Amino acid sequence: METSADPDDDPEGRAGLLSAALGVHGLHYVAYFTGGTPSCTADIFRHPTLCGFSGSATPQQRRDRFCRLGQLLPGVTGRMNTSLHALLEGEIQQIVLNVGQGTVYFHHLHGQRYLLGVSLSRSHPAETDRHIERLGRQLTTG
Repeated sequence: METSADPDDDPEGRAGLLSAALGVHGLHYVAYFTGGTPSCTADIFRHPTLCGFSGSATPQQRRDRFCRLGQLLPGVTGRMNTSLHALLEGEIQQIVLNVGQGTVYFHHLHGQRYLLGVSLSRSHPAETDRHIERLGRQLTTG
């Protein structure tokens, strides 16, 4: 398991919560973003069960790709909110993208804080979706 956190920015033990949220049948990567920057990440990209999902990307290349995606998604949701404002009340709180490389979960927490979760498998999207929502509640309620 790979974990990265700024010790000064982890007073509530986010690293432990993120690490505990990972599993071979669920989330394989999760990051807590503040203001567009990941302050804490965790992944299990090196787990032997995930070798079949590796393709040619190294674990570090995956981390870099998903970090970049996490930096871009708030802008995407902002544009979607603007475009859909006339049709929908409120703002988008969560987006789930089912893509060829797996499933990506964007979960807005509060202010400029949000979670990005990734599953390289698309086998349990509803269960993984509930899992990231639960993680979001744990992170915001302590």
